Amino acid sequence: MVKRLEIQDLPESGQLQLVLQGDDVAKSAPPVQFRNPLDDSSQAEIAWYFQEYLDNPFGASRERSQAVENGFRNLGRLLFEFIFGVTDAREMFEAAAAEGLSNYQLAIVSSRSDFLVLPWELLNSPEAGYLASSFGSVVRSTGAAPQSTFEPSLTAEQINVLMVSPYADGGGGSYAGGLAPSLVSVLDSLDVQVELDFLRPPSLECLSRTLADNSSRYHVVHLDGLVLDEEGRIFFENADSSAEPVAIQLIAGTLKNAGVPLVMVTEGDRGARQSESSKGWSN
Repeated sequence: MVKRLEIQDLPESGQLQLVLQGDDVAKSAPPVQFRNPLDDSSQAEIAWYFQEYLDNPFGASRERSQAVENGFRNLGRLLFEFIFGVTDAREMFEAAAAEGLSNYQLAIVSSRSDFLVLPWELLNSPEAGYLASSFGSVVRSTGAAPQSTFEPSLTAEQINVLMVSPYADGGGGSYAGGLAPSLVSVLDSLDVQVELDFLRPPSLECLSRTLADNSSRYHVVHLDGLVLDEEGRIFFENADSSAEPVAIQLIAGTLKNAGVPLVMVTEGDRGARQSESSKGWSN
């Protein structure tokens, strides 16, 4: 059984609860009141940092980014106090830490997107600092049941990457497609050959067919330049190059069935972004 520390959202009461699952025994701390620590202004600043800052990381933008970065540590400490501030929860955390956090999965469990999208990876304590890298894994889930183990069978002789740029609406955004710089730097550091494939045409039908024909081939699928509708569906292309909104669950199932262990997502509707699209990203 996977040992888990679960941060469970209790939306009906405005509370959250810490649950420790381990060795077929579950322990729960008393529920505590919880409020979203991010107001609209803070959320807008974080969205700007990740979505627009790198377009122009100089001058006033650089100073603004430093203010956002300085707030990350404080936000993580505040989230830590929300969760582990009461005695029972702190004792459960300390027991897991004594056993080794690497033996535990940290699970964020909620049916609400605004709870799941909080930056839980920023959790940090005065003694141990940032915690995300200490856990065996960090997952977000809409249900409390542990996720099944994912064990792809991939070649170790080379790294295979599939590049998918599914739809560009020509709306005047500042996005220019291509492999994300962070992915390029990681691939460049590996002492192994990398093969890059491009999906043509960038349609859901072609993606499904390509993955079905190449099961357990791709180590990374890079979904590049994504544009979303207000429901959070990803626009792919139809045969006539028009937009086709596709539910993320359908894409995720296709990727999982093909044995893809890593998916990288970069968005492409910066600059001309509309409020409907912003809502889609938060969902």
